[in-house]
Amino acid sequence: MKESMGWIQKLEYSLEIESNKNSLDLFRIFDIHPEIERTSRSLFLSKHYTQAIREAFQNVINLVKEKSGRPKGTNGRELDGVSLMSNVFNPDNPIL
Repeated sequence: MKESMGWIQKLEYSLEIESNKNSLDLFRIFDIHPEIERTSRSLFLSKHYTQAIREAFQNVINLVKEKSGRPKGTNGRELDGVSLMSNVFNPDNPIL
């Protein structure tokens, strides 16, 4: 911490460091998948929560595609979003 900082800046700096430590711990506490952490951790720590969540969900979709062999719909196109999840996790005939 810089000596030239006033007491308010020092307090804000200390709280920011503590906040980042606590945020980092959340990834461990909730046992977040390493790929999800890799794509969203820095966004989350920099308080870009919406973007962090968006990146995490996109990563989940990509992981499901990869693990399920990239299933295709009746039109021959790769499934995505709801149709992907409904197909892959179909209770009657699940792929995963």
